[in-house]
Amino acid sequence: MAYRELIEVLREKKRGKIKSATVTFRIKEKGRWITKKEQVEVKDSKLDYEGILRSKYGRIIIEHIRYHHERSILVSGRYNRQALAIAYTKFLKEVREKILEYFLSKEVDLEKLRTYEKLRQSVESKLYNAYPYLDIRLIEEGEEIMEEFDEKLRELGFMDEKGNLSPDLVRAIELRREIRKKTLVKIPKALFAWDIFRFLLIKPYRERRYASIFPGLQPIPEKEQLKSVLESLEDEEIVNAIRMFIDTTIISIKAPHKVISKKFEIENILQDYLKVTSSRAVGGIALYITSDLDLKTSAEVVGCKVEELKEVLKVIVRLGRKDIIPDEKFVGLEDIKSIEISQKAREFLELVR
Repeated sequence: MAYRELIEVLREKKRGKIKSATVTFRIKEKGRWITKKEQVEVKDSKLDYEGILRSKYGRIIIEHIRYHHERSILVSGRYNRQALAIAYTKFLKEVREKILEYFLSKEVDLEKLRTYEKLRQSVESKLYNAYPYLDIRLIEEGEEIMEEFDEKLRELGFMDEKGNLSPDLVRAIELRREIRKKTLVKIPKALFAWDIFRFLLIKPYRERRYASIFPGLQPIPEKEQLKSVLESLEDEEIVNAIRMFIDTTIISIKAPHKVISKKFEIENILQDYLKVTSSRAVGGIALYITSDLDLKTSAEVVGCKVEELKEVLKVIVRLGRKDIIPDEKFVGLEDIKSIEISQKAREFLELVR
């Protein structure tokens, strides 16, 4: 179940940008109007199908246009997706029972459930040995085993005289089934989300594209894909369980897809300064200005010093892009907020106004 859930996340598809268009049009040829159909590709980020066709045929009458979009997949390659799903599912397998008991202990009497399970498994083992063949004597022995089991449950207060399990035990059994089916499958997804989140937050574009530790991962995934794959980081209950049993560094993040999108936005703003700024620090600032985390915690998440994050803030302010930083994020950083815009940035801003 967890494997299939993660595979679906890795296969997350999004209809991407327009890559071409098939145009049905009419042209005059030898005094007659004839219908033609031709595919025009995007060139230099533009789809000028009308200009291209007019330059080729002269006067045309366009009758129909069919656009073709790129199909963007979060992680390309079937075997890449399978390998990642197997790896992250294995993390759950190793601590599955501990996490299950962690969730159960918050809702039910875990000792009571353990006692019941131990008795039930003992009975199942005896019944298995009693029924290897259809022998009437062994069937009678099996009935005796079940009667002993029921009697023991009544002695412990787990069953009433009518043979009904106590309501609290029934609830514990049902809750365990629900946790196994609906909650534990979220663990591998959240683990993968955390690793993807930190990777995209920390690494520069070039490394994401040419030296990714996740085979087939797009360097700039679509926003809808990011939202789908990272949403499990908002589940504090799941994140707490992972922090207790698997990864002590994980934290819950609100709207993590917006944090990553902000990182990409800042990268674009600082593209001429990326050689003198740390990609980790850029990610840390994106986390700081988009989440409710303070500067120190944001720095810790990306493995940076607070001063490195402040340097990125200074560059953003000097470039005249204070608009991307909420005012409340300047509290205690008034010295940075008051930095003058550079003359080059000032001239550019005047030009675009």
